[in-house]
Amino acid sequence: QQHGQDLPNNWGISLKNNKIAAALIQAYGRANDAESALKLFERIPSPDLVTLNSILDALCRCNKLKRALHLFKDYSLFEKWNQLNTPSGEVVIKPDVVTYTTLISSLLQLRSKAASQNAVRLYSDMKSVWWIQPDNILVDTILNSVISGGFIDDEIARFVEEVLADGSLLEWETGLFEKRRKAVRDILVGSWNDAATSPEDKLFAKKGWNTIDSGFRLWGGGIQQDDTRQEKVIDEFLLSKGWNEVESGFRIL
Repeated sequence: QQHGQDLPNNWGISLKNNKIAAALIQAYGRANDAESALKLFERIPSPDLVTLNSILDALCRCNKLKRALHLFKDYSLFEKWNQLNTPSGEVVIKPDVVTYTTLISSLLQLRSKAASQNAVRLYSDMKSVWWIQPDNILVDTILNSVISGGFIDDEIARFVEEVLADGSLLEWETGLFEKRRKAVRDILVGSWNDAATSPEDKLFAKKGWNTIDSGFRLWGGGIQQDDTRQEKVIDEFLLSKGWNEVESGFRIL
């Protein structure tokens, strides 16, 4: 097996070209060779955003998420980047939305409470610390995680509503975002139903929350709602849980 540290001498490839280095790192990642990818990255004279994103992607592909998160912190800590004079020889790289998409996607795939909370924190830091806005790929990644059965609790539900709000500001193919939005919001309501201890509570009967129809019946019984009424009912339910409000004080949906 040829390791990254041997490759330049044997193949005559210079790692001074970061695009070439990034391509080689990605190749090691696809080959599930995290160690060679890391050795190659460590030999790059002046790593940049392209090579950082490549090594993070390679590590995540190789199920080395913890190592990827440590590396991200080592190279993209805002406090270091914001200093007027960084320590001599220390490389600090400003991340982009691709950086965060790689890490958040990998965290959400674990479908655990701790990993999901880390994903929420990363998303918040991306926006509030680095002032990076999500793109369609990141929004779609998060929404698909929920649709495919990702972990959901109150914190994650509020996070998803924030992501939906961010997604509403982006351009999508006609009807695509609305389909995602409807599917996700139906799942949020359904997830609360799974945890409910008293599904026939009078409040639910009064509000019609136990008759929402999204292709399946959440609590049984009830009548099918038309789309406008159903949307209003879901809106009221999410509002009652505080899931469609954000700390900035404006209503999302």
